Amino acid sequence: MHACPCGHLGNPEKECICSPVSVERYRNRISGPLWDRMDLQVAVNRPSYSDLFDSTKGLSTAEENSETVLNRVIDARRRQ
Repeated sequence: MHACPCGHLGNPEKECICSPVSVERYRNRISGPLWDRMDLQVAVNRPSYSDLFDSTKGLSTAEENSETVLNRVIDARRRQ
């Protein structure tokens, strides 16, 4: 869930346009008993555009053939 309706509260790159009242109303959409059951809250920073679309990071799916993917799946199932 976002921290506010616009999704930019706490974002260092874009300013939140929500009023404190609208943020409180948005957060109150989840009931107290449900909040009590949440043991862990993790803030996840938004990745930059270049991180998502940089072809030098990670392995593109176009570079893997079906046999390579199949072998990884079989190996993962075996380990599981």
